[in-house]
Amino acid sequence: MKARQLCFLLAAMIFPSLQVFADSPVTFEVVATFRGPGSSAAVANVINDLGDVGGWCPLQHSTVGGFIRLHNGHFTDPITEPDGTGATYIGGLNNTGTASGYYETDTGVAGFLYSGGAFTTISVDPVYTYVAKVNDAGNYCGSTLSGAFVSIDGTLTTFSVNRGAAGAEGINNLDQVVGGYYVDGINYGYLRDADGTLHFPYGVPGNWFTTLRDINDAGLMVGTTAGDTGTQGVVFRSPGSYALYTYPGGGATSFTGINNRGLMCGYYLDDKNDAHAFIVRMRPATGE
Repeated sequence: MKARQLCFLLAAMIFPSLQVFADSPVTFEVVATFRGPGSSAAVANVINDLGDVGGWCPLQHSTVGGFIRLHNGHFTDPITEPDGTGATYIGGLNNTGTASGYYETDTGVAGFLYSGGAFTTISVDPVYTYVAKVNDAGNYCGSTLSGAFVSIDGTLTTFSVNRGAAGAEGINNLDQVVGGYYVDGINYGYLRDADGTLHFPYGVPGNWFTTLRDINDAGLMVGTTAGDTGTQGVVFRSPGSYALYTYPGGGATSFTGINNRGLMCGYYLDDKNDAHAFIVRMRPATGE
């Protein structure tokens, strides 16, 4: 694969993609679009309050590595699992620089935390442990083949949602967790408070798939929704108040992260099914 880095900064370009919450219309402003280092594709999964983005992209030799794109547009070295032979995926990145994710092993998938160049392996299930986001306190969430889990102050709790198979995708500094669950042929999003109280369903009427990928400290939630009209990014304020987004000129679009400054990251697919990472900002339609 020819080494190349394509980074298109699109600051101050406001596209006329008017969307409506229950109480107000909003627009989305594209801040940046980029691909991974030395790659033709990139999936952005998380954006911290500094504007650093974590995700994954194809590397040479037909493997996948994690990346961290700093807020100045520069990339750190690719992040690969300790043996350097399996695919590595970054799913979370907190404000202290600790990343989270998972990598392939000889026997399955292991979760990890990554800080200071060192991996800490997390194995909730011996075959499959998927670690998603990590907050500033080092608490994290994720999934196993059995369902969702959250680790808060060293205490691991597994849970289901509405008797459906659930996965955990995002955690904020209030230890609220978001994700998705599947029941009766439809995937919905949910919110779990730190005390275990569950709020559901989060869905878009007429769509068969909605999942939440992240939540900031103000309670804004982002994710993906899909139906007969395609796949879009979605922002929720509450179960009945949401806005949809499709990257201008792009195909299937997903929101995957949101920080406390209101910046959101995600990716869209082009006509070759390659993923392109982006950062957007949501603004009131009035410009206020």
